[in-house]
Amino acid sequence: MVLQNVGRINSSVFDRNGFGSITTLQLNGSGVTEISENAFLSGLQLRSLSLDRNLLSEMNTNWFRDPASLDTLSLAGNQIEVVDATALHGLTNLKQLRLNNNRIRTIHPTVSPPWSR
Repeated sequence: MVLQNVGRINSSVFDRNGFGSITTLQLNGSGVTEISENAFLSGLQLRSLSLDRNLLSEMNTNWFRDPASLDTLSLAGNQIEVVDATALHGLTNLKQLRLNNNRIRTIHPTVSPPWSR
């Protein structure tokens, strides 16, 4: 399946049957501009999510029902400028975080990756 010009991923996109067993989701270069709170809510057991080369301006753990299940999150090549204090909140099993090729100018001083604790 190829998705282009997706725009906003809202909270009902993955509410349909057949998505519960997905552990890896790649939406690279799909034109994603925004992700609603709880968009990845519907029983997905995501361990790896790649949203490279989209138009996202923020990262937000409110996208997930269970952010602790993620061990890989890639947001490379987006337009993220700020990594705020809650950016990694709940990502307790995260082993890989890719934020290269963004426009990051500020990382809140309290942000620390889970693997450094």
